[in-house]
Amino acid sequence: MMLIRSLLLSAFFLLLAVAVKSQDYKYLYHLDLNLATVPKADAVILGKGLKENNLFRLDCFSALSNVLLMTVHFKDSSLTEIEGPFRSYYFSGKPEKEGNYVKGFEDGVWINWDTLARKSDSTFYKNGTPMIIAKYRYQNKGGLEYYTLFDSLKNTYRTISYNENGGVDNEVFFKGQNGIMKTYTRSGIKIDSLNTREETEPLFPGGEAGWLYYLKKKPEPLCACC
Repeated sequence: MMLIRSLLLSAFFLLLAVAVKSQDYKYLYHLDLNLATVPKADAVILGKGLKENNLFRLDCFSALSNVLLMTVHFKDSSLTEIEGPFRSYYFSGKPEKEGNYVKGFEDGVWINWDTLARKSDSTFYKNGTPMIIAKYRYQNKGGLEYYTLFDSLKNTYRTISYNENGGVDNEVFFKGQNGIMKTYTRSGIKIDSLNTREETEPLFPGGEAGWLYYLKKKPEPLCACC
């Protein structure tokens, strides 16, 4: 199954490369990292543009290696206002980030992937403001280590941590400032009441590592054989 998935991904990026090379570009830009026009000698990005679906599409390549770094859309060829789909890529060709702009602001769902093409976070924006944020972290063996979800619309926060066998170790859920923690053990589920949300969000003492340590030091999780 993994081999088939790898072959499909390779075929996709090969087709993408062929499609990019076959575009009939009408505009050429020499740009810096902020997509501002600079002299050719100072350029780190080579922008190639064309009109697409009533927008202006700019494919941005590394000025040194000609690797496609991102595709961004603008209102027009002046590159003054971002509008429409956005995609960026790692040097390997794997996707890095994808989303959509409306009137220069992030809008709708934006997704980030790590260098192994695993989803690292997903954010729902409204007029450039993040409203719902999901984050994922993976174990060394590839399985999901924890998942968090912040929902400012519902004023909720949830985090779930997993053991190496894929089972749930701990689960925390907040509504406002009140929440509960469920710890899964051999003897059953232990439930603790929590009444301060700030201590369990990313500002937990010691940061993300401190929060993970706090979860892991709870009673021993249910093993896969139980």
